[in-house]
Amino acid sequence: MWDINAGCGRVRYTSGYCDQDGVNSCTSDRDCSGDNNRCRMPSTMGSHVVPSWEGVFYHLYSTEPAQCYAIASNEPDDPYSPFDQSGMRSGTDWDLTHTVDFFTDKGREASSTDSGGDEYWGLGHFLYVFNNIASASDAHWTVTEDSSHCNSFGADSTVATIKARMGL
Repeated sequence: MWDINAGCGRVRYTSGYCDQDGVNSCTSDRDCSGDNNRCRMPSTMGSHVVPSWEGVFYHLYSTEPAQCYAIASNEPDDPYSPFDQSGMRSGTDWDLTHTVDFFTDKGREASSTDSGGDEYWGLGHFLYVFNNIASASDAHWTVTEDSSHCNSFGADSTVATIKARMGL
């Protein structure tokens, strides 16, 4: 669900989507109207917030730790091609034939006791995937304000939405 090269700082995006509605395109927060509505685009995933971020790719691609960040700081626009083999940027078949719900938690600051909202977990990446599948499927974007990453999972409103979409 991520552009791995963007997550490592090797690719820079100049446009994204407003995080409140999930569909309005933007290049800055000024393009997103309303309270708590920000422009999000795939960006660097810092290891200070997501300690396991680099570990996944080192394992999958047998890379050295420097492959993600150290080189990126010297050559920010030089993608590492193996990362694109399973990253969202290389996805060409976004055609889904089923309903997809994106439940997004945002607005919480990350701290030693709180994982923070999805803005710390790649929200710009999520929006990119959502917009690529939304035109070809029954996709829905739902935001829970003042909520930490994954808090909406198991919430009564989330379960009710999923059951309704399944006809249960």
